[in-house]
Amino acid sequence: LEKIRPYNPSVSVTGGEPLISPAFSGVMKLLKKYKFRKTVITTNGTDILEHMDEIIDAGISHVNFSRPHYDEKIVQHIMRFRESMTSFEELKTAITYLEKNHVRTRFNCIIGRDGIDSVEEMKRYMDYVSTLGCKHVVFREMMSFNEETSQNIEKKEYSSGNRILMNSLWKSIDQDVEFQPFNSVRGHYYYIEMYNYKNISMVSERANL
Repeated sequence: LEKIRPYNPSVSVTGGEPLISPAFSGVMKLLKKYKFRKTVITTNGTDILEHMDEIIDAGISHVNFSRPHYDEKIVQHIMRFRESMTSFEELKTAITYLEKNHVRTRFNCIIGRDGIDSVEEMKRYMDYVSTLGCKHVVFREMMSFNEETSQNIEKKEYSSGNRILMNSLWKSIDQDVEFQPFNSVRGHYYYIEMYNYKNISMVSERANL
């Protein structure tokens, strides 16, 4: 970290689930020490209420909550938590506290046939997230990978059975007056379209590795 700090990078703390890692507290202390330009944590929210002061003290810029649905039973079915799942009500408490202390919050949702699978469901997701106090949502297409050579049979079968192409959703979104486009970004392996929906800023992304 000391060697890369002069390049002024941003830092993403992800996993696995970072909040249950024994290294988490040490990583927060290091990020506080080096004060990076932008620091992001992506978490499913496990034990978030126990870590909020650490996150704030470290100067974290954003906390991304990964949830594939607004219904807790469907979330559990898809994510298969081994530990107890933090409820949306607990996430609401965390969002209020983090936002009050200048940590922006976001929800990440992977589009899939077993979860959020249509524009109408995307709207319901954002409407629900808004009631939790969060104003930013990222919808991602299930990432493509080299499935011909992959040895992970379960991953291949799940991806092929559940992937919904973002291109098909964008066609519907662009015809819906509730969505106002404001930016697009093309990267090496990803493409992003950004919209405003009611009081929510929405990022929609497809990626191919």
